[in-house]
Amino acid sequence: MTRAIPISMFLIAAGLTPIIRGWARRCKIVDHPDETALKIHAEPVPLCGGVVLIICLSIGLLAYTLIYPFAKPYLAQIAVTGIASLFVFFVGFKDDQNGLRPCIRLGVHSLSAVLLTWMGLMSGLVPGHIIAVWIAFFLVTGSINAWNFIDGMDGLCASLALISAVGFLLSGYYLSNNIVMAVSAVLCGSLLGLLPYNLFPARIFLGDSGSGLLGLLLSAMVILADPLVWSLKILVAFMLLLGIPLVDFFVTVLRRMVRRQQLFKGDRDHIYDLLLKRGWSQPKVWAALCLIQCLFVLAGLKILSKTIL
Repeated sequence: MTRAIPISMFLIAAGLTPIIRGWARRCKIVDHPDETALKIHAEPVPLCGGVVLIICLSIGLLAYTLIYPFAKPYLAQIAVTGIASLFVFFVGFKDDQNGLRPCIRLGVHSLSAVLLTWMGLMSGLVPGHIIAVWIAFFLVTGSINAWNFIDGMDGLCASLALISAVGFLLSGYYLSNNIVMAVSAVLCGSLLGLLPYNLFPARIFLGDSGSGLLGLLLSAMVILADPLVWSLKILVAFMLLLGIPLVDFFVTVLRRMVRRQQLFKGDRDHIYDLLLKRGWSQPKVWAALCLIQCLFVLAGLKILSKTIL
């Protein structure tokens, strides 16, 4: 697997982010602080980190398909993943601009999940029995929203996604799966270029377009990985690669159901919020959760290596 494309994605993201940041300010696509407790930043911050990611993803995957022969058998899977990514990106971008009703966002997320599940069925990556189909569907919709939920503190979502992407890169190596390695390599390069602008104090936010896109791509890599992923051990290993956002998502949904709250109405009771309420600084919370994410990923890779190798 060549290093030229992920390095190029790093350089493109690093150079493009200030340009997109300036464009977002001129177009007033910014997240304003308000008087509610939901926003912890003090100054307006551009919301277009997702624009950087979708541009880098498009360029990177197109480069792989045009240059490298290994990508040719995966053209259909790459195309469907790209279409689903665009759906999630655009509904998130629209939500960042004007706000959308949760039912509209969930509808588009579900459509993207149906596309990826159908792609998995048609290519033999998802077994035909009903349980596997529902697992794939809920994995995608859950992951999109999980990474959106975790995107409430500077640099956290992008950093956790980078750690997961490195895990998927190694899992692709274990499975000898070039397409998983390609997608994760593009993602790693793009996030490394964007991350310096997203860390505390953030100069650009991912927005719903960026966090949702990360959730879709990481869940897509589970489906793209291999038919062997549907053994229980390997499925558990991939859930561990997703790590903290998945845990926070299930805890959040359960908590809101118990309290009879709206499932998609924001609150400040996520794992990072609880640590901030204990008096931890944002950098300290970021470091602690990144360390835990690394442990999740290492545990997943350990299970994967023992099962495959």
